[in-house]
Amino acid sequence: MKYRVLHVVRRFGPVGGMERYVWRLTSELLELGMEVDILCQSVECDVDPRITIHLLEPSTDRRRWKAMRDFRDKCNQFWLKFKAKDDVIVHSHERCSFHNVTTFHGSPMPRWSDMPWYKKISPRIHAWMQFEREEVCRDRVKAIVPVSSLVSAGLEASYAEALAYLAKPGWPGLDLYEVKENKGAGGRILFVGREWKRKGLDIALEAFSRVQLSDPSVKMDVFGLPCSEIPKSLRRGLKDVTFFDWQSNIPYEHYDVLLHPARFEPFGMIVPEARAAGLSVVTSEQVGALDLDLGSVEVVKIRDESVSWATALEEALKKPKPPTELKWTWSQLAQWYIAKIYSR
Repeated sequence: MKYRVLHVVRRFGPVGGMERYVWRLTSELLELGMEVDILCQSVECDVDPRITIHLLEPSTDRRRWKAMRDFRDKCNQFWLKFKAKDDVIVHSHERCSFHNVTTFHGSPMPRWSDMPWYKKISPRIHAWMQFEREEVCRDRVKAIVPVSSLVSAGLEASYAEALAYLAKPGWPGLDLYEVKENKGAGGRILFVGREWKRKGLDIALEAFSRVQLSDPSVKMDVFGLPCSEIPKSLRRGLKDVTFFDWQSNIPYEHYDVLLHPARFEPFGMIVPEARAAGLSVVTSEQVGALDLDLGSVEVVKIRDESVSWATALEEALKKPKPPTELKWTWSQLAQWYIAKIYSR
């Protein structure tokens, strides 16, 4: 069956994890014969002429929650005036209020009872909680799609009244042309992440330092932020660690092992990308991409001591180069939405 789907996202284009999800999903929906509209405030890519763009005026407020409130208000005004509502499925990726489907790309807000008192009096926190509740619990919502079982567990804990509409995870996809295969780099370790604390850079650096004591030839590169933004306490005494700014295309072909000790990662696209390039992976259990059950992935509990991380890293470096692996594509994701979500 052919559907017309209106996707709601503030920025349309491959400029972030959520935005890339929308960009690639809508491209595959077009190839499967669906009609695609985009409601956004900026377009940051070349647009397929088959897509209908509805462009809103961007907010000028620098505060994130107020910018989101402005976007919501403009989306509501658009919807009230939109004359082609019939048979349109509204698929939101933002804190929308008139959608039928919402894809939840991050972790939900903490429960009210778990918040400290000073957050309960914050207008910002009140606004985000209201936006999120409307995203999940509005009458029009027919499907809530988490991007992983980790996100799903958070939604279950916070919104028991919405469980009837909570779907199975809609994992981000991947295509082989998006990564280059590693040919064996000889002891090179990769870390990727802008938010160094949430991504566990401190754990990664300590594990690397331990491994280097027994094998001085190993090296590690960190992509995501310049050295000047790393606390001096973490940089002190480091050898053979090079820091790079964020890059949209990570050069996987230069590395052997991805080290990803994230404290919480709603999905973690870096993990399936690394495996598609033929890298081994050492990661924490708090990574949504573990849903894919990929091979050559060693899981270490985030609370384990650094010696456990170092041991897992040493073992990954000693093993033969694993084969490339791709389990879930963007086309499969689009087919899943059509068959399991839009058909509702």
